[in-house]
Amino acid sequence: MITINYGNTLETHYPKKKECKENKVLYRVTFGYKSKLSGDTVFPVTYDNFDETFQTESLKLNAGDIVKYTPQNKNDPNYNNTAIITLSTNRYEKREAQRRGLGIDPNRDKYSLYDIKFIAPVVGSNNTIIKERKEISRLNKDKSVQLTKIKTEVESYVCEDSFLPDPTIRHYIQAIKFHKNNNTPQSRRRKDFFSGRLWNDNFKLDKKNEPMYPLMDNMLPDVKRKLEKAVENMVTVGFLLGKKEKSKITVKSKSEKFLSFLMPIGSKPGDEIKVMVNSIPIKIRIPMSLGEIGGDDREVPKENEYIKKVPISQALNSGVYDNLKSGSSKSVKTGFKPTYIKASEYIGKETQKDLDMLVKPGESQEYFINNAKIVPQNGNKFTFKKLTTFDKSLPLIFDLYVLLDLTIDVNIKSAKDVANQTFGDKITRTVTAGLMNAPNNCPEYMKKAKKGMDALGKLILPQKSLTRYTPDAAGSIALANVLNEEEDAKEFRERQATLRKRRRRDAERASNIASGREGVRVGGKKKKKTKKKKKKCIRRATKRLNKCWRKKKRKTFKKCWKKGRKKYKTCKKKRRRRR
Repeated sequence: MITINYGNTLETHYPKKKECKENKVLYRVTFGYKSKLSGDTVFPVTYDNFDETFQTESLKLNAGDIVKYTPQNKNDPNYNNTAIITLSTNRYEKREAQRRGLGIDPNRDKYSLYDIKFIAPVVGSNNTIIKERKEISRLNKDKSVQLTKIKTEVESYVCEDSFLPDPTIRHYIQAIKFHKNNNTPQSRRRKDFFSGRLWNDNFKLDKKNEPMYPLMDNMLPDVKRKLEKAVENMVTVGFLLGKKEKSKITVKSKSEKFLSFLMPIGSKPGDEIKVMVNSIPIKIRIPMSLGEIGGDDREVPKENEYIKKVPISQALNSGVYDNLKSGSSKSVKTGFKPTYIKASEYIGKETQKDLDMLVKPGESQEYFINNAKIVPQNGNKFTFKKLTTFDKSLPLIFDLYVLLDLTIDVNIKSAKDVANQTFGDKITRTVTAGLMNAPNNCPEYMKKAKKGMDALGKLILPQKSLTRYTPDAAGSIALANVLNEEEDAKEFRERQATLRKRRRRDAERASNIASGREGVRVGGKKKKKTKKKKKKCIRRATKRLNKCWRKKKRKTFKKCWKKGRKKYKTCKKKRRRRR
């Protein structure tokens, strides 16, 4: 019998980021939510807010996961501290293990080892810190859990064009890769130049001139529109499970029938698929571009995108075509577990005097998302997430943040012994849920009542005044001129505001460099001192000439002008010599 030694039976994994192809940029989208249940308080959307059917998670730990460190020794300074897995070493499993003559389903707790790095290490009793732990297992020796995976925020990813003009990010990535492979003074200068172009002009900088997050003002409008569309699809599918925009049949005439549906995952433009609408299978061909259904011909349908009014072919659906009527598929409820609710919305055994206090939801309450609206942030459907430090490691990931206003309905759970429940108990439970979900419960009632009164007032008041002045042709031209001047003034104010922001940002960056603090990034192309001198010289000479116009006498004006012109010509000569 010949024994073949395949060497190491463990495989090593390092943290791996998601990547995009075809020069696309990766965007990571996270969400925050508020609702009537919790008032104006905003909470991050985490996996804890959904049940197990929303996100299935395994006990397997991977490189890059955030974990809670709870060793058997409770005197460890980093006990209950948060860490990130920098390296995972796992036993080969399934087909790879079978090929090597090993067990196909090894015990992960026994054969997997992890290297962790503490995010904020704690100072120990002897004034030392332990930043890392090597080759530790998930379980302690007493079978208690040593590494617990922390459920993070719900994340969605989208690959899209760069939010900056095309070469900006691409040149930076090329410079970083070139410097990594060569590491020469020339490659370093090239890296500093392109990093300066990227970070200095397009990112919010910290006190060390390190980037924190991109600026929304610099985003290209076309890319912004595409990302907004992607975000809307994420909200529809992720939070409403297609409830808001579900499969829908529209009948215009006997020979013109259309289907609106969510493009399934795994499909591509041109595929023929069957969409179920109220148990009726409808065969449909996904359009090659949105131009076929009245949209932009440059855009193609994407997975989880809601495609409106695709023509239903009579030839493909000969058996059911005549029976198709306008209607929608059945809606699906999305279960939701609010992080906190106001005490006024709580139903349970405990009582609270302060009704505005935030408490955990009661056990007798279950919640469902009825609607999800995107709350604009400075007029935008998303914004760049306000990070304290931007991860500059490749591939670059740009974090987007979406704020949602959730309409959450509540159901009151029945008692376990339903048979012994009285009719009065059932009525009470139904009425209570109805009052909690009512649109006119306080404090929303007064707000809606006020809106209703305002709308009523607009209906009562006359739309046109009898004494209104109607200008003639000349008056219309004058009015148009005034409107143009106002528009020009608005554009000027916007340009000035942008310029002030840029100057303020440049001044902050310059002051950080001049502070002398360690680790401050200089970056960018350094300006020559000679350029500053020549600009100052010409600027001073010009100011001197302008002051001459203040002279009241002709004689003093000529004298001042002669000296000023002489100085201006001297500055010009110096400039030519330097060139």
